[in-house]
Amino acid sequence: MSAKGVDVKLIYMEELKDISSIIANISIVIGVIIGVLQLIKFVKFTKADHERRQKQSTLEFFCDIDSETHELEKKMKVGGILHGKRSIEDIQNDQNLKELIRRYLNLMNRFSVGVNTGVYDIAIFNQTAGRRITRIYDQLYPYILHRREELHRNTIYSDFENMIENIKRMNGNSYSNSGKLKHSPL
Repeated sequence: MSAKGVDVKLIYMEELKDISSIIANISIVIGVIIGVLQLIKFVKFTKADHERRQKQSTLEFFCDIDSETHELEKKMKVGGILHGKRSIEDIQNDQNLKELIRRYLNLMNRFSVGVNTGVYDIAIFNQTAGRRITRIYDQLYPYILHRREELHRNTIYSDFENMIENIKRMNGNSYSNSGKLKHSPL
């Protein structure tokens, strides 16, 4: 074999090395792109699954407490707490009425902690009971203010208040304060 043939073979071998290096680099880039796309797909799937579970847990937990809240709401209506038939002073003098309100507000505040921290989905809750719970909150708000003043704690039932404010914002503040309880500072 001549020197010219060896040079051509070496050049050819060098070109093959360069081509194989380019192909290897392209393969690495394609592999990285595929990996990133798979990661994006996994993140979307995980997020969708989390949102589904969040919505499901919201429905399940609220269904668990809904019968109790309905029962308490009925008793508050019968007791004249809702719709302005009783004053705060009347409620203060009746231990049973105070206990009804306390149980209801504690239950809703506990649920509100889950909503406010993102454990439960506020949009799902708003669809299922937002209007009803907001109306009741508005009617109980003067009593909440009274309890805050009485206990010297501005944070009492604040999670419930924050959730209701968020629901009102979501609905364009379409819920008006229909509370009938009259609040008189201590």
